[in-house]
Amino acid sequence: MSDETLRAHGRATHALLLVIFLVGAGSFVAYLVLSTSSGDSAWREVWYLLATTLVQGGLVALLIRRVTGAEEHLRLRATVDQSIVEGLLPLRGVLTSEAQTDYEWRAVVAAPEPGLELDGAVQLMIDISKTVTSLPKDVRVACIAHDDGERMMREYANDSRYLLRWVLPAEFDARAAEVFAVSSLTVDGVPVTLRLARGSTADRAEWRGSVAEHGLGESRRLYLRYRTVQRIHGAGGAVSTQLFRTTAGARFTCTVDSAVGAARLDVVHSEVTPLIGRAVALGTFSAAGAGPLTCTVAWHEPLMAGSSVLFSFGLRPTASSPHQAPDHPTAPN
Repeated sequence: MSDETLRAHGRATHALLLVIFLVGAGSFVAYLVLSTSSGDSAWREVWYLLATTLVQGGLVALLIRRVTGAEEHLRLRATVDQSIVEGLLPLRGVLTSEAQTDYEWRAVVAAPEPGLELDGAVQLMIDISKTVTSLPKDVRVACIAHDDGERMMREYANDSRYLLRWVLPAEFDARAAEVFAVSSLTVDGVPVTLRLARGSTADRAEWRGSVAEHGLGESRRLYLRYRTVQRIHGAGGAVSTQLFRTTAGARFTCTVDSAVGAARLDVVHSEVTPLIGRAVALGTFSAAGAGPLTCTVAWHEPLMAGSSVLFSFGLRPTASSPHQAPDHPTAPN
């Protein structure tokens, strides 16, 4: 029997059940009419039994058919998903052979340090640690201060020399240490010195350094800490990060210090794409209260490059300055 024949049979069955239900409803109307008249009570009983039988039978049959169809749809979808996963599993080793692993991203949103005269701003302190399969000798960090910085960052996307790419609003000077600075960079525990590159400008700055010769081409453990600031606007804020490489195992944590005056912190991970199958997010997705707020989200499954996570927070109405929200700073790594 062809698929078209099966669909036609299903439509005919559905129509028949619907007719039975409608006939039962009509019988119930007839029963109600006879109930208001002085006609034969035997007919009233006949119409009542006919109405209840047809209505109940038709309704139950329609519900069972609907539930059965939903179950068949879910079963078919699960079978297809499983087939796709099983078919792609042999490729998983190839696709993740150069993936970064044990990825941890931690951000703290705090009030500006004393001496920083940046009205209406919050300070971000971010730590990144990960294991990479290889690391070039020449490593770099890029910071762009531009209203269309996201577009400008794309030219760095496929360059493995860039360990960090950061975007600031155009009003900032990307070279200024008070708005962006790498506090620490180590590879396998060995410090790496970064120096501001010649040709850096207020809207595009780079820092460059060299990794020790030992272990070049082998897996390396990298740790990076940096601080930056963001002006905020409105009654809430956000800080986000994006993966520029396939990542096997990732954890993202954000803490908003009590001095910021946040009342709620939430994490949005709808832009996370698993490499194979489905990714199950684990962690604390929202927090509320008066003290420091922390949210964490983690995945054990490999994630594709381009996956992004965003943490957003809302300020208390009575919170002191700053009363604004970060301009969605993004840290692609």
